[in-house]
Order: sequence, then structure tokens, then C-alpha cells
Amino acid sequence: MDLSRRDFLKFSGAVSLLTLTQPGHLLSQPGPVLESRAIMDEGLHWFQKKATPIVCERIKRAGFNVLIPAIWHGRGTTWPSGLSPWDSVLAAPPSYDPVENLLKVAESFDLEVHPWFTVGLRQRDFFPEYAIPTAQGDFDWHNPAFRDFIVKLMLEVAKRYPIHGLNLDFVRFGWPIPGAEVEREAVVADVIRRTYHGAKAINKHLVISADVAPWHPTITQFGQNGPKWADEGIIDVMYSMQYQWAPDFDIIRQIQSKMKRPETVVVMIGNFDEVKTEETVVPRAPNRVVELITQSREISSHNGVAMYDYSKLNDLQITALKNSVFQKSALPYWKLDYEPPAMPKFFKVE
Repeated sequence: MDLSRRDFLKFSGAVSLLTLTQPGHLLSQPGPVLESRAIMDEGLHWFQKKATPIVCERIKRAGFNVLIPAIWHGRGTTWPSGLSPWDSVLAAPPSYDPVENLLKVAESFDLEVHPWFTVGLRQRDFFPEYAIPTAQGDFDWHNPAFRDFIVKLMLEVAKRYPIHGLNLDFVRFGWPIPGAEVEREAVVADVIRRTYHGAKAINKHLVISADVAPWHPTITQFGQNGPKWADEGIIDVMYSMQYQWAPDFDIIRQIQSKMKRPETVVVMIGNFDEVKTEETVVPRAPNRVVELITQSREISSHNGVAMYDYSKLNDLQITALKNSVFQKSALPYWKLDYEPPAMPKFFKVE
């Protein structure tokens, strides 16, 4: 049984609301604010040529400066690849390169683009040699051939396009196994480590981030250990996915207190609510989104803030963000000034 992104969000803790104010240094400093403000787009809203400038304009107007678009969702690619067929949701291959087009349009809006990969997720009946026969929704992390393939796929994008970073999601198995934490983490970390070193060899300024749930009580049983990866130096940013109405920020502070590199932690808040009685997802109240950004800033003091998901970004949220927490424009800023780990001697970029 595979657990989806939202299955992890059942766990939540009470948290007292902080006073709705921006951190003083953001208000008082002269010139442009240095703060990365990322928004995720899990859909293909950016894909069509006519839609690309609309997406970029809306997120820019809200005050975001980093777009993290899902370009691989376990169904195929959204760029002309030499390693994989096109995404199966497409009626036909486009006559242009959608990723290349996105990067050109995003540049005109002064937006960074960090392509997003759902690494272990398999949402299409393809690449059977990399699949787990008993788990349709998962690639086989234990299979070295899969690990080679997915690393090459991500590095293909890093080599081909002038991107600003890579975002790794579903860096875990689809189900927990108590007692297998070390073995599972080792194979997942192998992909992250090789992607990190390969990407940095292409462009040392690329920001490598991972979407994780370090607050989840059994997450290590899935083979995921975000704080360990951050401390090892194989990710630059650890996005803690906390989409609940009232995230437990205290547990993140506790996790940070035990880390060597707590500055890597960024709380990724949600801008949607689930209406269980109607079995639907709706945009979150704008004032609550603003409150959550304010609270997350108290933790994410170096690598900015982040929000999921573009599909629920409505005009009310855009106005509220622009008139409050994002009132001052900002330039993306990443804390990367540390000595990265040495590249393994056996590693070679193909």
C-alpha cells in the first residue's frame, strides 16, 4: 500500500499563533530584500505556451521569486528526453520544448526555476525493469539499475537547461517497514548523494532541495531521513512539508536543535484545506496563509519560505500576500556557504 503526499499530513500538532508581523530585518534593511520565496506547482499549469506567462505573472504578483514545477511525476518527461517517453497525460508530444520555454518566460519575470522530480513514484505502467511487482505505484529503490536511471534522468535536465536547482520529492519507499530503516535509507541516500555531486559538478551554484516529513513519527521506516541528509551536506535545503492548518512548529525547532546544519530547514506551508464532508480541497483563507508564512519565517531564517500548491493560489491569496508578508520585493537568497563533502572517488559524471 503506497502512501500519498497527503497521507503524511494526518499527523498535526497544536501551535499557538504568532503575532502577524514581518521580521524586523526584512522591513528595515535598505535596498531589495534577500529572501527565497518558493511556490510548488504539482500540475502542468506552466506547460502550455499560452499558459506559461500567466503562471509566472501570477506568482510574481503575489511576491514569489522561485517556481518549483513538477516536470517528472512518475509518468514520463515534460521535455524531449533521450531516457524516457513523454508524460502519459499528454495527448501528443508538443512541437516545442516546454521546459526550455518555461525557463525563458520565467527569466523575463526574474523567477528562479527549480525542476521538481517525484523520484520514487511510479504512476504509469512503464519501465517494468525498475518496478516493484507487488507495488504498482513505486519504483524499486533496491534495484541499482533504477538508481542509475533516475540519477541520469535528473542530471540530463541539469546538463541541458540553465536551471537554478533541483527539487527531489518522494525520496522514500511507499510503505513503512520497522527495523529496515538503515538499509532503506542507504539506497535512497545513494540517489540523493549521486544527484547532488553530479549536479554540483555541472554547476556548483545549483540548489539541491528535498521535500521531507521529519516530523512524521515513523518516517525513517520509509527510508527517509532529511536531517541526516542535510547534516551530511547532500542537500542544500530541507523542505519540511507541513500543510496542516496548525502545523507543529515546535517539533521542527526540536529537530533543528539536534542538527549540525539547522539553517537548511525551510517549513513548506500549505494554502489549501480539505473539506472532508464534501471530499474536496479548497483554497485556504488568505489571512491564514499569511499567518503561516509569518510563522514559518521564524524557523526558516536562512533559505526563505515555501508554499504548496499553485493550483490553490487564488486572487484573494495573491492580494493578501502582496499587501503583507511579501509587500517588499525580494531577490532569491540561499545559504550555500559551507564546505560540501568530497565527491566519492568512484563517481563519474557521464
